[in-house]
Amino acid sequence: MIKNEEPFEALISQIADFLRNKFKRSENTIKLAVFIFRRVKKYMHSQNIDQYNRSVGSDFLLLKFGDREFCTLSKLQRHVVRCVEILGEFQENGYIRPRKRQVFFDGKIGQLMSEYISYKSTLRLTEHTLDCHKQSLHLYLIYLNKNSIKCITEVKNAHILNYIKCLDVSRVG
Repeated sequence: MIKNEEPFEALISQIADFLRNKFKRSENTIKLAVFIFRRVKKYMHSQNIDQYNRSVGSDFLLLKFGDREFCTLSKLQRHVVRCVEILGEFQENGYIRPRKRQVFFDGKIGQLMSEYISYKSTLRLTEHTLDCHKQSLHLYLIYLNKNSIKCITEVKNAHILNYIKCLDVSRVG
């Protein structure tokens, strides 16, 4: 666990190492996070704040975005919010909980999806691409299960079209 008396730069460095080694984040992602952390540091300096805590992060976000709803923020602004959350979580716990849900494929359709992922892994796709496939297929499997579709022969065009209508287009890309 990170002690409150450690310098803010040490906290930033430890978070960067955690993102790099545990979550396998790209260097560009880490650079953006560090840039955001340093914006928080600059805010702390302007307010004569020596120690970071979650309330400092909340005050920074309030100054930056006001009381706007999270869903109204741009993708970059939501990333800033997530980075500030990461600062507080890592400082308090010494780790960051992953945001991705655990993926599992159950049932007949799940077995087919699992076989598809195995096939895709033979094509030497990156782990990131395979993970995206797993996440997408898992969400589709949840949709099928909620609609009591247990066998691939039960899937009709209408099911696929209705699922596509349910997708959050703001998350595409």
